[in-house]
Amino acid sequence: GTPRETRVCLQVNAVMPCPKLGPAPTKFDEVCSRVAAMEPIMPINPSYTAAANPCVASLIGVQPHCLPLIYVISGWHMLSDESLGWLKTIDGVETRSGPCFDDWPDDSGAARWVRAWEPMPQEGRVILAHCNKLLSWYPAFAGRYTSAWGKSYAPCKERSIAALKPGEDYYRDRMWQVCRPQALAAHDAAMGTGGVGLEATPPFVMRALYGERVRLVAALRSPVDRLETSFWVHAHYPRRYGASAEGLHAYVTEQTAAFSECVGEHGARRCAFLFELLDRRYSDVFFHCDQIIRGLY
Repeated sequence: GTPRETRVCLQVNAVMPCPKLGPAPTKFDEVCSRVAAMEPIMPINPSYTAAANPCVASLIGVQPHCLPLIYVISGWHMLSDESLGWLKTIDGVETRSGPCFDDWPDDSGAARWVRAWEPMPQEGRVILAHCNKLLSWYPAFAGRYTSAWGKSYAPCKERSIAALKPGEDYYRDRMWQVCRPQALAAHDAAMGTGGVGLEATPPFVMRALYGERVRLVAALRSPVDRLETSFWVHAHYPRRYGASAEGLHAYVTEQTAAFSECVGEHGARRCAFLFELLDRRYSDVFFHCDQIIRGLY
């Protein structure tokens, strides 16, 4: 955990370029370059040792850092622990608790994430990690996906508040007129737009680090059943809409209508990833359609 180890093991993307998939630049090259810019000290296309677990090779005298090989990804209220608990009993699998991939809070977080998986597993054993967020994230819990947005929004908000004139209010007069649009533009410029394979979403961040040295096990549940469970599990929904079948119906009707309105304007993919950051109307929706979005796989 010394500063020297951090430099040796993690400032790899300065010398390890994004892989070229052919003689001409590809879409993946562009996305990988976006990932490298977003994560300045995360290894990009690193050399792995021949161990069963993906271990990032380091310089002489520094032990390799081994990363999880298997990720169990699921979502809230999908019963993944109950349905996939048997994975932990497989011989040769070492289950560990650690921070979710691509969920560190700042540009240096990749270093802390790698160190969180120390020590190295026993020879022949692989690390299994569990993270719900990797399957379905949304703006309030998006991890690094909204890092560029945050870097733009926070300073803009600070400047705008400092420049307010008597009678002006930031939330009424500046937030949606100035800072939120600027932050969204910064996000688009950093992450890319255009759909699958053109944006630095968490799967492509993982691809830039792991290549093919990772296995994902996904646990899915019927989105309808999951949504109903979420209504009853979170007390704020019955409290607002009513603890009854009629309350559940009112909740689902309101939430699906709001999300459908967003889809009509921005498309399902953009609404799923950025719903409450797109427009004041969607920001004002109760809990920003979070449970609807969590059921999109």
